[in-house]
Amino acid sequence: MFSNFFKRAKELIPTNYSIASIYAPVSGLSQTVNDTTAMKFTTIYSCVKILSESVATLPLNLYQEKGTRREKLDNKLTRLLARPNAFTTDFDFKSSIMIDLGLRGNSYWQIIRNGLGEVKTLYQLNSNSISAKIRPNGDIVYTYISETFGEVLLESNEVLHFKMMSIDGINGISPISYNQMAIAAGMSQLEYVDKFYANGANSNVVLSHPAILNDEAYERLKTSFKNQYVGVKNSHKPILLEDGMKIEKLSVSNTDSQFIENRIYTKNEIASIYRIAPHMINEMSNATFSNIEHQSLEFVKYTLMPYLVMIESELNEKLILSNRQYFKYDTNALVRGDIKTRYEAYQLAITNGFLSRNEVRKMEDLDSIDGLDEMLTPMNMSQVTQDGQDVAGKKLTQ
Repeated sequence: MFSNFFKRAKELIPTNYSIASIYAPVSGLSQTVNDTTAMKFTTIYSCVKILSESVATLPLNLYQEKGTRREKLDNKLTRLLARPNAFTTDFDFKSSIMIDLGLRGNSYWQIIRNGLGEVKTLYQLNSNSISAKIRPNGDIVYTYISETFGEVLLESNEVLHFKMMSIDGINGISPISYNQMAIAAGMSQLEYVDKFYANGANSNVVLSHPAILNDEAYERLKTSFKNQYVGVKNSHKPILLEDGMKIEKLSVSNTDSQFIENRIYTKNEIASIYRIAPHMINEMSNATFSNIEHQSLEFVKYTLMPYLVMIESELNEKLILSNRQYFKYDTNALVRGDIKTRYEAYQLAITNGFLSRNEVRKMEDLDSIDGLDEMLTPMNMSQVTQDGQDVAGKKLTQ
């Protein structure tokens, strides 16, 4: 009965992987939606810009564990991320990762090592030119189509692969591809606005003629009317009609067709793809300013933190050789409250021995001062040993 229970299960490793499975093409859309066209849509541009710039401005530190303490390091690895290659700064590096993720769901960087196995350079790879396969032994190999070298195979330890939401655990899905319908609707609304102003105030009128016009007369009338009265520059010109022609103005307006409401809905819907609060992309219809600090905390916790943890994990996995070192983002700058709230929090931290005064000065971008590194504790508090004595050896009364 139990003979099969102790048999080793077979490792069901897929040997082939199709990059097409991470894309979700939709037919019949009014607009062509891809990472290039979507970036021209203001809401997508704003969301990706917010994510990329927010992460790019956060300090990314390397720490070394030393017992119960940690030490911030400044070594070859930190200097590498400060300048991954000759033309990429640390801001560019962190920003490019987020732009790739926001548009394509994946960001790839080639790892170049020296003879000792140390990382010396990182180069960004075109996310649209790379695919992954799983070998029978479970290892991942990347195939990159280079304009110079053609098809290049890269081992897993040669590629930094940043990804967010994934269906197969190997590649992230494209937020643009999987939300084509919502993005296409927003792009169509912008095109409508463009056409509305291109046609000017006379775009919603109908001309009627008592007779049937031949082709030549029809084309002459259409060309003449367009040149004289269509377009913003021709708005509000008096319209001169001849030969019994009449003009009727259509009553449908942008407000009547709920155009503005539809634009707000689409803007909010796309912002939700990236978990961006509407007020951050200037959608202020339901905005309040009663708790900006709380909104900033939510942005860090629910929007940025998953990205930050994912980036840290990949860097720790592929770049660090010691298990007592790790990368960590510093999010303090994004969650700082107003000056009154900060100073009250600092006072509690200092008087309870949680932070030194120099640590607080550093958090406020101030220089350290001699004598302010000691921790302060209230006068009526002291450390007690297990035998009931304080650190000075004095027996405490019960």
